[in-house]
Order: sequence, then structure tokens, then C-alpha cells
Amino acid sequence: RRGPAEVDSRAGWTMRLHFYWARPRGLLDEAHAGSQQGLVLVDTPGYGHAVAGAKELRHWRDLIEAYVSSSPSLRLALLLVDCSRGLCAADGRVLRLLRKRRVPTFAVLTKCDLLPPAELARSHAIVSAQVDEALRNGAAPSRADAAPAVPLLMLSSHFYSGIDGLWERLGETLHRQEAERLARLQQEAEEGEAAASPSPAPEVAPCS
Repeated sequence: RRGPAEVDSRAGWTMRLHFYWARPRGLLDEAHAGSQQGLVLVDTPGYGHAVAGAKELRHWRDLIEAYVSSSPSLRLALLLVDCSRGLCAADGRVLRLLRKRRVPTFAVLTKCDLLPPAELARSHAIVSAQVDEALRNGAAPSRADAAPAVPLLMLSSHFYSGIDGLWERLGETLHRQEAERLARLQQEAEEGEAAASPSPAPEVAPCS
């Protein structure tokens, strides 16, 4: 349905995966300005500090792990971290799963307007160290397959600070991925022509 997404006044009450089609202003380049190109935002249950029982938390964890492991369209993940709480054990598991699946990931400190500057700086340092520690606890990828680092961004929905920068980073990542995909398809096409194959090289396009 159209219109703004509904939200609950209580944190941690998302019960399932919610898919939202969006076409943010400024995210698309001029070549696609008049097209229907967009992206799908997937809102997942707040498994970390949610108000739920152990059974529901296990179900949400399994749901998220199944989605991350099987979705052919997942291009980028945002790990939202309450700046006053930091990472929990479940965050570490999700980070390691995303690293294993080679999904580019941003960690995002939320509610940054709630802390004074000195405490916010301390929270940023602590969460950054927690992210590094969580990834070190997982299986280390080989040098050839090493995944990129996880940037740590900060935002506040109350003052809208950091939101433009977040969209800018999302746009840069998605545009780079699309350029790499087109380059791979071009290379496959050229290799197919050079081999004089009777059938064209297969094209696998992401469903984004």
C-alpha cells in the first residue's frame, strides 16, 4: 500500500519482515531520473533488546538468518545499534553471518541526540571496538576473500542529523555494485563471442 510506513510507539515490537519499496530523492543518478528504479527496504524484527520471550526471539533469529542466507536480492545491510546500549550477542551473530555471505554492512548508531557529546564519542569508540571484536570471533576469511570493514555511522531521527550522509553512503555502495555487475556481464558477453559459442553467455541480474 502507499503512504508512510506505520510505526509503533514501543521499541522492539516488529514481529516479521516488512518490505518497503522506496525511491529516495538524490539516491539515483541522472540516467535513471525518469525511471521507476528504486530499492526495497526490509525492516526486520528488533531481536536484540526487544520486548519478547525466548521463543519469539529464537523465531526472529531464525527468520533473519534464513533471509540473509537465502535472499538473492540482498545487496546491503544496516545494523542499527542503540548508542546507549551497544552491541549484544545476537548482533555479533548477525555480523558474522553477513560477513560470511559477503554482504556489505554498515553499523549505525541510533538515538545519538540522547547522549551529550563526550558520552556519544565514548559510545562510538566502544561500539567500534565491539564490532571489530565480534568479527574477530568469527572465521577469518582468506586474504583473497577478505570482506571490507564495517563503517560505523551516527544518526538521530529526532534532529534528522546523519540521515543525508547515510543515504549518500547507500547510494555510493549501490551504484558501485551496479557498475561492477554491468562490467561482469560485459566481460561474460565478450568471452562468449570470443569462444564462438552457439548460445549466448548467461546473464544473471539481481532482483533489486
